Amino acid sequence: MSLGQLKPEKEFLIELALHEFNQQYQKNIKAEVCAICSIKPAYGAKYGYEIDTIRTDDYVRLRMYFNLEGLNKFKPYRLEVDKTLAPGQLDDEVYVTIGTINPYYLDAGIYKFRWMNEDLTRYKFLMYMNGNVIQTANSGYLKLVNQGV
Repeated sequence: MSLGQLKPEKEFLIELALHEFNQQYQKNIKAEVCAICSIKPAYGAKYGYEIDTIRTDDYVRLRMYFNLEGLNKFKPYRLEVDKTLAPGQLDDEVYVTIGTINPYYLDAGIYKFRWMNEDLTRYKFLMYMNGNVIQTANSGYLKLVNQGV
């Protein structure tokens, strides 16, 4: 990346979420081991994104909700239970932060903050013999547990 060149939107959002999380919890999670996808906004925010680590040995889920106003500022993360999953199920805990991102990024055409689908190419899935991925009733996919990236 040359001097003055901006990061891709996905990388920008992942790094923004990780910066806050790493500082708060004294972690050192890197953006290159994370993926991002859009989620339904909540807490009065217009935008919602979920960032998670690809590796299963340090799996972390972060959710960030924000509006475009003021400066880039987020509240401390708090640990919540994802109520879309059964309590006590693997991955039911998620760290959540709420904040704002400077509207300049959108106004200047730098970032669009469009809907981002989950990147399914990063997973290995349980598949039917015909090669189709097995999908669950809640539109998720059965991922193999040992992803080791």
